[in-house]
Amino acid sequence: MNGETRARTALIRVLKEFGGLNPKVFLTLIFGLILFELFVETVSRLVDEGSVAAAWAQVEASRMVWLRLAGFPLLVLVLWLGARHMAGRLRISVDEDLQPLPGRALILFLSSRGKDPVRVEGDIREAGTRAGFGRSSWRMPAEAIAYHHGHGWLRHVVVIPSCDTEKRPGTWREVDEFRATITPLLWDRAPAPEIVTLAELTGAPGDAEGVHFELAGPLVDALHRCYGALAARNVRGRDVVVDITGGQKPATVAGAVIALNEGRRFQYVSMHDYRVRGYDLTYDATD
Repeated sequence: MNGETRARTALIRVLKEFGGLNPKVFLTLIFGLILFELFVETVSRLVDEGSVAAAWAQVEASRMVWLRLAGFPLLVLVLWLGARHMAGRLRISVDEDLQPLPGRALILFLSSRGKDPVRVEGDIREAGTRAGFGRSSWRMPAEAIAYHHGHGWLRHVVVIPSCDTEKRPGTWREVDEFRATITPLLWDRAPAPEIVTLAELTGAPGDAEGVHFELAGPLVDALHRCYGALAARNVRGRDVVVDITGGQKPATVAGAVIALNEGRRFQYVSMHDYRVRGYDLTYDATD
């Protein structure tokens, strides 16, 4: 794939991902794609002349050639200046939704189950089944999975465990037990969502030992890798939900940061009533 094809493909991906969110953005990207095509075509013709002098003679003889050459760079300059102007006027708005849209992929931070083993049977969509988790911290991810699984659209559950620290052992040792506990509760759905670890999703051996839950930077990097790997499986960013219930406070920060791309979402399971609360982060311009 040559440079021109890669650039065109990148622009088309941007159109698919973000164009439908805002008509102005969509039209601007379409206009930019047209100018880019004209720019590449004109440069190719000038290069094909085989002579620099002949190429410049053609440029000087045609105002249209100048327009084709200058249109795309000028658009980039205008957008860059506009972005700098808008940066100081943007603020983040958080919208809470007590009935969030179901996701196709759910990303979880796995906390330790506690001292006592968890033994639960039944259908995860039933409140009585989920109550069988008792006071285990696994009750919250079970509630999160049940909410999206109940709508029949959930296909991927990505579990991000913690790594070993000086304070406590990591939950990466509990991933197989968590999967063995949850999977039988999903039996009645076909196809049932797959439960995979971060390492299984990304294929990166370093992810097998978990992520430091007390450092926001590694958590954000892990979430970026998750989004990239899910995109390779044809899961759009707007169809991925990050559950920030597990882990420590940096997990909340990481979930919020990764969701800053318009259309991405995160959620929290209340420890009081076990309801799922969804959050959408959007940008608004101040006056």
